[in-house]
Amino acid sequence: MKLLLRVFLVLALVLAGWNVFNRITAVQLATLTESPQGLQAAIQWDPRNPDYHFQLGLLHRDQPQHLDLALALTYLQEAVDLHPYNWRYWLELARLHETSGSGAEAGRAYEKAVQLNPRSALYRWRLANFYLRKGAVEDSLEQFGKAIAVDFHLYGITAVALLWKSGLREVEIERIWPSETAERLRFLQFLVTKHAAPGYLSEKWAQLLEQPKPPSIGQSNSYLAHLMKTDPGEAREQWARVAEKNGLRDAAFQDGKNMVWNGGFE
Repeated sequence: MKLLLRVFLVLALVLAGWNVFNRITAVQLATLTESPQGLQAAIQWDPRNPDYHFQLGLLHRDQPQHLDLALALTYLQEAVDLHPYNWRYWLELARLHETSGSGAEAGRAYEKAVQLNPRSALYRWRLANFYLRKGAVEDSLEQFGKAIAVDFHLYGITAVALLWKSGLREVEIERIWPSETAERLRFLQFLVTKHAAPGYLSEKWAQLLEQPKPPSIGQSNSYLAHLMKTDPGEAREQWARVAEKNGLRDAAFQDGKNMVWNGGFE
């Protein structure tokens, strides 16, 4: 009995050592020879490692000298099958499906990547762009809104610019925009550069002035400059309003008795 146990332990150690040897060999092959042959050799030594399949799939998808979309699909699918919880594998598989014209498969793979990593603004951004390219505007807006919520500074204005270029306008885009004063002001500033409808701009400006923390004088410059070019009388009135919201008042100017703010230099 003891002899059998010893034989079993020896065999287990040999097998473990052989597996370690295989993996080390595979790593060296994959690292030293970043080529289809090197990665295929690595797979031969360590066939259950999904990253070698993944790297080989990317190589056949992205490298012109090794371009073969059918092989790329085979290897990326194998990577996903070996490790179905790796969201990056799903994302790159989705991009390949879309490149190949397989829209339904691309959509499912993009959605799987987002499902596995819902806090990634990038993945939601990719899914939103996919929906937009397919004409699924409502789904696209939902994902753009979630990407903006996760990372406003990176995707906020970029999303607005892209949606505007795609033909969407103020009312649709506003639905996904944050409600904070600073973000609303940035949206207004963007719309000014696009010559949005004056009535819409004035309505949003009035709403901003009624916020608990209205825009500062400095933050208001772009909108006031826009009014100076389009309606100087309105610019004067709005300047007086924003100044008063910031604790500044010149009665003579605001009552129309003086055309210059603080003209008496009191």
